[in-house]
Order: sequence, then C-alpha cells, then structure tokens
Amino acid sequence: MKRIILGVLFVLLTGDSMILPTGVGHGWSQITDHVTYLSVRPDPDRVLPAGYVYPLLLKNLPTPAK
Repeated sequence: MKRIILGVLFVLLTGDSMILPTGVGHGWSQITDHVTYLSVRPDPDRVLPAGYVYPLLLKNLPTPAK
C-alpha cells in the first residue's frame, strides 16, 4: 500500500485547474458541492490505433440531432 507522506495542500476554487504528472499521489478533501474532473492519459508509446475510443464511451454517445 502506498501512502502520501508530507503532502502539500492546494486549495482550488471554481474555475481553477491542476495538472498532475504521472505517478503523483493525490486525493480530495472538503468537497462542499461537486467536482468536475477531467482525466487525460496520453499514449506516449503510440500503442493505441489512431482514432481509438474507449469502448464504454461508445455506449454512451448522444443521439445525433435531426
């Protein structure tokens, strides 16, 4: 089990963003309403084919407007 020792607390407000490099431990605390979370995981080794879409995302595509 990994632990965060002597971590640093950052207070993020509405509109703020933070980029966490690979391998950086992180967590959430004192959430009073909700968090909009965007996770981007690039493919630096180019092992995924061009245009790849995670299969679960394909199941939830919106219906095209008419």
